[in-house]
Amino acid sequence: MAGPDDVILFHPNLVPLMSDGTKSLTYRLDDDGLDYLTVGDVVQAENSATGEVFAELEITSLEWTTFGGLPTDREGNVRSESKEKQREVFKGYYGRDVTDDERALIIGFRVVRWVGQE
Repeated sequence: MAGPDDVILFHPNLVPLMSDGTKSLTYRLDDDGLDYLTVGDVVQAENSATGEVFAELEITSLEWTTFGGLPTDREGNVRSESKEKQREVFKGYYGRDVTDDERALIIGFRVVRWVGQE
């Protein structure tokens, strides 16, 4: 179970999408070690470039699949033109090649509170 000090990192270009409500899902490879999360947990959202916590998120859903099974156009997540474009984005985030059979987690969330905007 996650606690208030648990963090999920987000690329800076995703923060505005979370703010306007278009991003409510995040796809993560098993590398991130987020398999301890449960629905209802509240975690910190951190800007991966600055290290600043910008929001608290409540986990609303968890779904395991493989990278090959990740949708490229699911509502609530950034859409990819193709599976290969999606693979390139993940390669940039994880700094390595990504294969279709790797475990991946689809995390649904809602923003509970914006940090620094009270």
